[in-house]
Amino acid sequence: MGGYYAPRGAAFEHRIKACVAWCAVWDYGVTWQRRWETRTKLTPTPFWQLPWVLGTDTMEEALVRVKEWALADAMPHLTQPLLIVHGENDKGFTVDDAHRAFEAAGSADKTLRIFSIAEGGAEHCNVDDPDPARQLIADWFAQRLGTMQSSVSN
Repeated sequence: MGGYYAPRGAAFEHRIKACVAWCAVWDYGVTWQRRWETRTKLTPTPFWQLPWVLGTDTMEEALVRVKEWALADAMPHLTQPLLIVHGENDKGFTVDDAHRAFEAAGSADKTLRIFSIAEGGAEHCNVDDPDPARQLIADWFAQRLGTMQSSVSN
């Protein structure tokens, strides 16, 4: 859930100097409603987990509670440098989530990097080839935090 918690935290805690959302989450309530309605086996999280995590007795109660987990209110407040890394074939969160979060972010220094199926790293959190994403994230932070020369490209 770093694609949700990292931007939300940075939006309201400006001591955070830079933020990476590894797998963007725009509206977790909409995501879970879609998962529940389709009952797809492609859901990366088992259905029992949402009520358990949210402390509800039923999925219906959990679906109401999870509606609060959206970033529309937070992203305009995120003004630090922002990198969003997402996979083109992420079955848990849509690429549209990444675009919405990127567009809504208040940061002047923001980068959206979507790894394609052809290049690898296209699955959720780039699990099919995570090293390029890890290297990108590390280099991006090093540039933004001044621990590396800025010759590394985004």
